[in-house]
Amino acid sequence: MDVLIDIVDYIDARTSCYLLERLAKYWYDYPDKKGDVDSWYPLIRKLIRKIVFYDSDIGNNFLLMHPDLAVCERPATILMRNQKKQALAWKKLYLPNVRLVQDSFYFLGYNSIIDLCEKAGGFNITRKPDIKEQKLLMILENSARKIFFDFFTVFPNCMIIENDSSVYNGTADLIINKKKIYNSNGYLLRYTLTQIAIKKSSFSKEKFTEAFSTYCHELCHCFGGDASAVFSHALTDVINHIMKNIESLQYFQNLWMEHFDY
Repeated sequence: MDVLIDIVDYIDARTSCYLLERLAKYWYDYPDKKGDVDSWYPLIRKLIRKIVFYDSDIGNNFLLMHPDLAVCERPATILMRNQKKQALAWKKLYLPNVRLVQDSFYFLGYNSIIDLCEKAGGFNITRKPDIKEQKLLMILENSARKIFFDFFTVFPNCMIIENDSSVYNGTADLIINKKKIYNSNGYLLRYTLTQIAIKKSSFSKEKFTEAFSTYCHELCHCFGGDASAVFSHALTDVINHIMKNIESLQYFQNLWMEHFDY
């Protein structure tokens, strides 16, 4: 790798572009750790800088030849990590053919996937619920309290996701619990839910089950993240509780639908 990086000092921008093209499978490579000598990141970065600073026309031509690239940075903060997660979910739905590349491609004029998502309104835009939504949210909370008893210990405030272009039907804001607290089923409450948000489109007459399932899904995040085994187990228990309380759920669904009749 050191030899390859040194060679870039002796080649022109056109040859650098040729090498960059041949190394396409490494465009999204980042070091696994500090001092990672096997990473292609520094070589790709040096080739791009050689192209941009020595022949901008070649750089502009590269941009025209590869329009479907987007920069995806390594997140340095919790906010960036959350934005990246949302942006990648949005990309999967709306820009599946766009290829992610390392941050050195900023020099060539590429946008980040986060910027593209933001411009398209893909990030959650939340607001406080209106009066009608507050009543519907209370039905969701009361139904969860009735059906799950003390399975859930915290029922946080809910916000409304205003933009339908958001990829998530719901989200949950979490803080880590430092003390070990368990619910009635023996699940460790890893997180405290500080806020839940549900998409505005879920608050329609025929979408009680969608709104309720989203609400329960977000409540389950007090046990872990989407990919965790404990989260999956908790969702299974939630389904079992619902199956045993179908009549109660039907009652709350009827209450939900009545709110749209006046």
